[in-house]
Amino acid sequence: MKLFFKCLLFFFVVPVLLCCQESKAQTKKGPSSFEILYDEPYAINRLFIHFQPVIADVFLTNPNVSFGFEANYLPGKKLNYEISIRKAYGRATDVMRDLAETNKTNQNDTRPFRWIQAGATYHIKDRERDGNARIVPYTKKTKAHSFDNYNYFEVPCLVREIIGVRAGAYNYQTTIDVSNNMIRQGIKLTSQEGNPLTISTKERIYSSMMVSGFYLGGSFTTIRNVVVKPEGGSGVAYKNSGSDQILTAYADLMYSPFINLDQVKDGNQLYDLDPMKTNALGWRIGLDVMHNRAKHWSFNIEMGSHTGLSRRAGFFTAKIAFPVMAFTIDKKLNK
Repeated sequence: MKLFFKCLLFFFVVPVLLCCQESKAQTKKGPSSFEILYDEPYAINRLFIHFQPVIADVFLTNPNVSFGFEANYLPGKKLNYEISIRKAYGRATDVMRDLAETNKTNQNDTRPFRWIQAGATYHIKDRERDGNARIVPYTKKTKAHSFDNYNYFEVPCLVREIIGVRAGAYNYQTTIDVSNNMIRQGIKLTSQEGNPLTISTKERIYSSMMVSGFYLGGSFTTIRNVVVKPEGGSGVAYKNSGSDQILTAYADLMYSPFINLDQVKDGNQLYDLDPMKTNALGWRIGLDVMHNRAKHWSFNIEMGSHTGLSRRAGFFTAKIAFPVMAFTIDKKLNK
């Protein structure tokens, strides 16, 4: 638990403080005037494909570093279909599996960490309002969003706001530490012949778990899709700049009626893990950041409590996707 909160502090609190520090350093110096060339928050791409080379998952049951794939498909104005798959790179980045293969004294096979999820968001309210966008001006000599380019200016623009209902299904598998969970939960295991499983300092018992369930929640999305032509004075030639950020905050309740714990194989004895306590209910909150561009990047952070083993369900996950490929598919866009 201490490790979980330390990682949460590092991955969540520290970046927030850095962002606050950066925002103080920014100034509102920019072009003297500008011309709005494009302001269409409904004219976004329909298909987004995310390649995720780095996913850091601080999961109390099994911390891991994985890679993944994610896709969003918006067939119209009312729906957003989502699918995601991720898997640990290998034994070295799959902490519990690596410990099991190194230290286990029982004969169970271990399962690599894997997560699969599919679902959809239905837009119950989709509106457009007047708002602002923060634009970073740049020239041929400066790069947009570079660390040394702190100047920005704000422009009026249309902001699309979506309130949605999310639902879907998920499945994950992982290696689990039976010995530690027996001690934490204060339980004893007995074989089918009635022999108790003894735990000593020299014995390390591991098994595997597979969890299948459903989630239901809500989301709030803001979309800006504006392009401006800054006009600088004193001979400064700015390039066209814009803001095309798609920001989604969400919260889900999770329910898993299917939590399967593999029997422990120790010598000639089989031990059922039915006495081990599990959580059928879980929750999570998250934030997605992506952009309406043909090729760009996206970022996601998520925290909560998974369904699965009791008292080992807390998690914090950070995903970085690059590249993110976006496609319009047809000329009707998203109207």
